[in-house]
Amino acid sequence: MSEPGAGARDTIRLARADKEFSGPGGPIGVLDGIDFAIRAGEFFSIVGPSGCGKSTLLQLIAGLERPTRGTVAVEGQAVRGPSPRASLMFQRDNLLEWRTLLDNVLLPAEISGTRDAAARDRARELIAQVGLSGFERYYPYQLSGGMRQRAALCRALAANRDILLMDEPFGALDSLSRVEHQMMLQDLWLRRRLTVVLVTHDIREAVLLSDRVAVMTPRPGRILRILDIGLARPRREEAEETPAFIELVARVRRDLAGVRAPAAAA
Repeated sequence: MSEPGAGARDTIRLARADKEFSGPGGPIGVLDGIDFAIRAGEFFSIVGPSGCGKSTLLQLIAGLERPTRGTVAVEGQAVRGPSPRASLMFQRDNLLEWRTLLDNVLLPAEISGTRDAAARDRARELIAQVGLSGFERYYPYQLSGGMRQRAALCRALAANRDILLMDEPFGALDSLSRVEHQMMLQDLWLRRRLTVVLVTHDIREAVLLSDRVAVMTPRPGRILRILDIGLARPRREEAEETPAFIELVARVRRDLAGVRAPAAAA
């Protein structure tokens, strides 16, 4: 299968974007000269050392933060506030404990004033696609951690937006659950052809799921390299045993080891 997003238009573009925060001793540089584009329908992952600004970069794309210098644009429009084209999913599911699973998934429709029979049908279809049929009336406290994350993914997709921004969504899951959720996410993405931007510390996850992987330097975060993955889809766990996959993971590891080395030597 060809890569979704290959030859497509750019839907997200950052141009020389810097981000600073105020600190007791003056400005603290978090991101420096971020310059890249993400194609429509692409699965794009960002990896880097802890504290390098990965999550801040995602917040710039989402419009939750604004760059100190440079520009961030979605569909050619400068991002000046929360983007109506993007949904967000975090490591913490942020489900509303007093609402059932179905009502949590219906929250975007309720906020937009479109909660009707069609919205309920779409929500139930999403719930079925992530394997949660029969749990519609359960409350979050009655669900496992993995089930809660699947419910959070349903809620993000129910907003019916073109872009899905994910910040370590499976970071709290055990290894077996992570693999299951990664495969589920890939299948949903292939079906819906969203633009996905994933922040992760898991190199294997980034290579397994992505069209391209951006490797960041330590703070102030810069883009060291954007690596084309180029593995055939759909990808399954067995792909991790292939020489091509092993070499791609090794390349990212070498990049990260290289950017850590100067700090370690200092």
